[in-house]
Amino acid sequence: MSPAPRRSSSALALAAAVLSLACPAVAVANGRFPQAQQLVVDPTNPAHITVQTTYGFIDTPNGGKDWRWICEDAAGYGGVLDPPLTILGDGTLIAGVFNGLSVSTNQGCDFSFAMASAPATCQSTLTNLDGRFVVDVAQKPGDPSSAIAITSNGCGGQLFDTRVWTSTDNGKTWATAGVPLPQAFLALTVDIAPTATGAPGEYYASGFRVVSATDYRGALVHTVDGGATWQSVDIAGSNNLTPPYIAAIDPNDHKTVYVRFSSDQGALLVTHDSGTTFTNVLNAQGQLMAFALSPDGKTILTGGPIDGVLRASVADFKFTPVSPIHARCLTWSGSTVYACASEASDGFTIGKSADQGATFTPIHHLSCLEGPVGCAASSAVATKCAGPWATVASTIQTDTCTSSYAASSSSSSSGGNAMVKGGCATAPGGTDDAALVPLLAIGAALLTRRSRRA
Repeated sequence: MSPAPRRSSSALALAAAVLSLACPAVAVANGRFPQAQQLVVDPTNPAHITVQTTYGFIDTPNGGKDWRWICEDAAGYGGVLDPPLTILGDGTLIAGVFNGLSVSTNQGCDFSFAMASAPATCQSTLTNLDGRFVVDVAQKPGDPSSAIAITSNGCGGQLFDTRVWTSTDNGKTWATAGVPLPQAFLALTVDIAPTATGAPGEYYASGFRVVSATDYRGALVHTVDGGATWQSVDIAGSNNLTPPYIAAIDPNDHKTVYVRFSSDQGALLVTHDSGTTFTNVLNAQGQLMAFALSPDGKTILTGGPIDGVLRASVADFKFTPVSPIHARCLTWSGSTVYACASEASDGFTIGKSADQGATFTPIHHLSCLEGPVGCAASSAVATKCAGPWATVASTIQTDTCTSSYAASSSSSSSGGNAMVKGGCATAPGGTDDAALVPLLAIGAALLTRRSRRA
């Protein structure tokens, strides 16, 4: 799993996502309140950060000084979908979408779909990675040129064609890993065990063991031989209303896996024996939307709209509130913790912390965003994002900061930004009060339509 606690929402949201293929939403942010959902950091260039939001991707090449927008159309998706993403060792960005694995080798200016063949199974006629629903992606610990993806496609009844795919060349080529997972398994997340302590082909996947149309049981699936065989164990307490997501694997112990329940009252579980037994270490007061494990595996951060940010040592799992922000994502990169927050309540959209989540310095505000700039005139961003940008800019009340993107781009596609305001990306406080009024109105009207995600 990528280094952000993340990923797809509940089974209901997955169903809604599939339905949106037939009737994709055309409103900005797919009719949803603009929110940041997942943050990934370039493993070889920490200043390069990409964030998945409800209105596309936003990207910075310089640690948050400048931010630009990448529209959904450019990345090859639409409708109500929050694509899982990660950045590989050479800067390649990969994102899982409805109909394949979307890959960009030029920092989001252009995308193409990865191709890899596989025999069809059950009633599915799919014989390629292209066209499959990529549910999750992850980078290999210690080897950023290698990655993993997992697909799940229905093939009649309560059966699914679920496969793991791997790449060892920064996403240029992909191949299936072993055999398909059990046909009753519907995947939600995937992760790679650290090779320093585990087998080279040790993978974990979480999701549902589907018993019937109304009986979904949370499960953890595990392989130590590159997918040649899979072992599945049920996760007690996880069902249709409490989907299980892999939060992290301990970098020092391949058998220690953290699992987060996505529900109105979230929970965090840990197993030290690859899923044979689980211990509940946290019952949240509200949604547990964010999780980060320190690079040394010794400290946990969790977050949500009610609990704020909590911190605990893995030695005792005693969680202590450290920040009141409404964290929607947490990413621990080196000594820095990044958070996706709520502009309206926290005063910023993306922040960074140097004290393990106690305080955050804003590095992005919702109103500080460049449109489709920084790419060639013939790129997907320039040709597909210029039109939608005017609507997005109007909705999020953008008041674009002085930007090196604008200075280096001859494109006029950043239209819609009537004003230029220097320094707002790092200014104290949030957006102007006037800008928050329409945002709060949109949020109130659409609150029940927001998908949940970590």
